[in-house]
Amino acid sequence: MGGGEATKAMANARAVAQGLDPRISTSTAPTFREAAAKVIALHAANWKEGSRNKSVAQWQATLDVYAMPRLGNRPVDRITTADVMAVLPIWNDKRETARRVRLRLSAIFKWSVAQNYRDDNPAGDAIGAALPKNGTHREHHRALAHSDVAGALQTIRDTDAWPATKLALEFLVLTACRSGEVRGAMWSEIDLEGATWTVPAERMKAGKEHRVPLSGRALGVLDEARALRW
Repeated sequence: MGGGEATKAMANARAVAQGLDPRISTSTAPTFREAAAKVIALHAANWKEGSRNKSVAQWQATLDVYAMPRLGNRPVDRITTADVMAVLPIWNDKRETARRVRLRLSAIFKWSVAQNYRDDNPAGDAIGAALPKNGTHREHHRALAHSDVAGALQTIRDTDAWPATKLALEFLVLTACRSGEVRGAMWSEIDLEGATWTVPAERMKAGKEHRVPLSGRALGVLDEARALRW
């Protein structure tokens, strides 16, 4: 018996135990839409405050586009692996989007299992084995050879870009930090005497404080940046 059939059998047995006719579409489980709202709220409580609204919007947007039209009004205990497969026709053309949709579906069904609404995850291992492994090739940004970095920075300095933008980019290169960390840097995080920049945990992707040693040139960039303050 497949996962979908087992789920239906369990739902039918539950209906009979409750004195209901399993041939009638009745379910005590929440709809997929209702379950999704609960899972998003549950996860949002643990997301970083600065990115919480963005993450909620991303979850909701992908589910609204790809899952809700087919699954939204269906009880979570009546959704099969075949239903989930039907939600992912973009697997070969939009692999990353489809992967995120599947992960979010899986989170919702895991919650449903934990709440005893079903006994399996139709977006789990079974569907992973069924989906094709090939697909679109992800292109990564080309890395710049170390010997070319100085020339690239000089090219940027020679442009008409805003001075603060050019200094921020050079500081990013010198510290090997993420662009968001550099853009959000505060003077209170900089220890000029100790030549250290301490990025607080709430601004780090890993959620841990990060101490960055500052080279002489990085300190020079900060001196130039300070002169731009008004």
